[in-house]
Parts: sequence; C-alpha cells; structure tokens
Amino acid sequence: MYDLTCTWGTEAEESGRPATKQFVESLRVKIQQLESEVAQLKGEQHQTQSPLSTPSHPSSSLPDSSPRPIEAIWSIVTTPQTANFVQALPQNHHQPPHSYALPQTSHPIQPIQYAPAEATLTHPPPISPSLRYQYIFNINTTLPLDEQYPSHRASLTCQWNRYFPDLSPVQLSRFEHDVILFRCFTYGASCFFGLIPESFLVELVECLAPETAYSHTVQGSRYYTPILHCSLMAFGAAFSDSPGLRARETRAKFATHAKGWLDEEFKNPSPSLMLSLALLAEYHSGIGERNTGHMYMGMAVRAVRARKVPHGMTYPTHIVQSNLSEALFQALEINKPIELPFPQVPISYPLAIEPDGRPPLTDSLTDLLNHGDYSKYSARCFIQMCKLAVIATRMIDHPLQLETWFNTLPESVMIRQRASLTFPPVLALHVMYWWLILQSHLSLVEQVSASVAEPVRDLSIKMCARATEKLVQLFNAFDKQFGLRYFPRNLIKVCPPRPLHPLPTNKNLIRQ
Repeated sequence: MYDLTCTWGTEAEESGRPATKQFVESLRVKIQQLESEVAQLKGEQHQTQSPLSTPSHPSSSLPDSSPRPIEAIWSIVTTPQTANFVQALPQNHHQPPHSYALPQTSHPIQPIQYAPAEATLTHPPPISPSLRYQYIFNINTTLPLDEQYPSHRASLTCQWNRYFPDLSPVQLSRFEHDVILFRCFTYGASCFFGLIPESFLVELVECLAPETAYSHTVQGSRYYTPILHCSLMAFGAAFSDSPGLRARETRAKFATHAKGWLDEEFKNPSPSLMLSLALLAEYHSGIGERNTGHMYMGMAVRAVRARKVPHGMTYPTHIVQSNLSEALFQALEINKPIELPFPQVPISYPLAIEPDGRPPLTDSLTDLLNHGDYSKYSARCFIQMCKLAVIATRMIDHPLQLETWFNTLPESVMIRQRASLTFPPVLALHVMYWWLILQSHLSLVEQVSASVAEPVRDLSIKMCARATEKLVQLFNAFDKQFGLRYFPRNLIKVCPPRPLHPLPTNKNLIRQ
C-alpha cells in the first residue's frame, strides 16, 4: 500500500487575505483528484491479483471521479430553461475548444475492447479506468480548466463537433448537442439498437481529444466513429427543443454527412457500421422515406451476414441480434415475412447487468432518468426484446411462446403496480409484447373456420380485447410520464392515431 502525505500552504496565509469561496472550492477539487489517484493505485494493485484483470491503461488516464450532478438534469426538457442555461455558459463552451493546446502524448490512443460476456456475468472488464465524456449540464463551468475533475477537463477540451457538417444558418451549441445525446440514449436508441452509451462516451473523449486532430481512422473494434456520431445526430435531432435542429433540412445534412464515410467503413468495418446503418434506416423511415429506410436496413443486414471485421475479429453478438431485431420490426411494419435466420447463440452483453432487481419506486423524473443503474435496466430490456423478436419470427406457429416469455420475465423489466414512473425501455418492451399478442390472436380470429369450436374463437376475441386494453393503458402511461414525442419510432406502427379508449369485446369491432 502507498503512503501519501500532502501538505500545502494557502494563498490566504501568505498574503493575509481571507480564503474566498472559489479558492475553497478549488481545494476541494484538488483533494478529490488526489483521492482518485489513490483509488487508481489501489485498483491497479487489485487487478494484478485478480484473474479477471485487464491490460493496464496509460498512466495519463485517471478514473472517472466526477460527482453526481447537483442540478436537476431533467430541467433541459423545457425550452425557456434551455435558453437560460445556454446564455449563462461562457462563449468558449459553445464552440470547439481549439484554444486548449494539450501536449502530444507519447502513446497512441488504443480502443477499448470488451470480450463478449453472457448476460449472467457479474464481473466483466470495467469501464471506469477510462475517462468518460460528461454532458455540459453536469459540469461546473465557472471553475478554471486546471481545477476541473479529470473527466470534466477531458470533456471540456474534447472537440465534440470535429466531424459535423456546416449547419448554417442553424447553430448547434454544445449544450444542445449533449441534450440530444442524453435523450437519444434515454429514450430507446441504446436499448433497441444495441448501442452502449458508456462505450460510446468513453471513446468519444479518446477519439476527439485535441491531440488526435490529425490522426487517421482508429483501427480495430470501435464504438465511436464519425459515421455513428452523425447518424446519431440525424436520428436524435428530432428530440431537440430547437425548431431549427428538428427541421428536416438540418437532419438531412447530418445524414448526408454520415453517408460520406460509408465507402471507408465498408472497407474497414467496425461494430459501429451496423449501428449507423440501422440509425440511418430509422431516420429515413421516420421522415416518411420508407423505401430508403428499407434499403439502409438491407445494407445493415448484409453487413451482419458478412460478420467478419479486420484482424480476425467478429461482430459482438448483441450488435448482431440488435440488427436482426430491427430488420424484423421493419418487416412487421410493412406486413412482410422475415426470412433472416437468427444466430443460435446465447444473447450476450459486454456490461454487467446482474443481479436482477426490481425497478426503483420514485415520483421524480430526474431521479428515474439519472438512476445509477439505468443502463443496466436498459440492457435487460434489450436482451428481452431480442428474445421477443426471435419468438415473433414464428409467432403464428407458436403463439403460446409469447405467454411463456412473459411469464419468465425478470423483475427488473416488469411494470410495478405501485410505481408512478417506469423506465421508458420497460414500457416500450411491454408495448411490443401486447402488440404481438394482439396480432397473433387477430390472425387466429380471421383464419378460423366455421368448424372450429366456438370456445376457440371466444378465447381469441377475449385475448384481443385484453391486449387492446393493455396497449391503451401503456400508451396513456407513456404519454403521461414522458410524452408521445419520445415514443420509439419503430413502435409507432402500434400507436393509434385516434384518442385512446378500450375496445369492447365484440369481434367485428376488434377487427376494425
């Protein structure tokens, strides 16, 4: 164990002036930085004794010791608050911070690679030793750069818009960029696209640091690429409070810029390629360009079939499953059969998501969306959605598998009766389940012949009525808690355009 003794004198003692509040705050930051270094030394010593230890990171990387956000993050929802916060930020936080010239590092930036882990694995390779991009609304921008936490300092110097197109006359501030990422990761993109926010944010800081400005495309398995960043913005700009950023022309600029990297990505594919193609497919489908959306989803499927990436690696299982699930949902959207074979392997996820537990009970939207284990609950929903997609490929032949799937759901993805708020991915998962129940029994109601016993038809009619009632409840719950504006686009097909009212148990009305 290391003995660290820290002594220093204050400027107040030397000059006779009383310590200011800002000076006390800077001392607190320095103390926490020293504590983070001690924690890193302890972690390195522990890793040398652990069979699950991973290759050590460069000594210049410090663990993410950033505190919990003091301000309520969900205040970003309303436009007036957004405008006030942006006006309060210094100007240099709205533009790429090129003025911060960091020294060149003697080691190349290496990609973070995670070995595929079964869903029950509890101790995968940790993410914490690497710095993670922090949203600007979680950073105290009044402190000088050298007094910030390591992760905050790296985030402030990060050239976040290096690969973005010119959006003139629309201006994209860093605050609005971070709001889009936060909402995109919160409302389903990370759940149903197989995108891991933690991995993306870690590599965003690495790839967009000032010292990497002239480096070529990073080799190997990457969770950050320019095409993925621009595809995320094209898809997620719909969540912005700014009419200019939500405009079709602005989103088209992001999409067009992302497509400029397609040739290079297909020559040197990475896991982010399939995610980018799926996001572009959802973007085009969301603005009404279904044929173009299906084309890009087909490109994603072909990338799945190719499977191989450079250096003898293969795509992570969870990304393959995610892509095939998205292709299935698009096929269901246009009432076409799905002919893609799902891989016969366990669904794996590179983050620890066990042990299972009940969702939290909270009345605060801020606490819900910033829950410390939000990504783990989202990952559980992703795995269950992939299983549900496999069942959906053969639901006509095996409708009872849907009931079996529902009866074996873990508590973490169930809706608690006493909960006033539920994680958005959990609500979306249950919407998909009840929609598949409705579709399977509607097909039975329409296909049964007159020779079939009346109880069979009655059972299907009752199941249709029950599924419809559940869907109405879920739609109303999502609308009340978050607003249908954030409802997943690939589930819009199940959302009725009319006011939501339960249907009676009459066969003819159910068909309508």
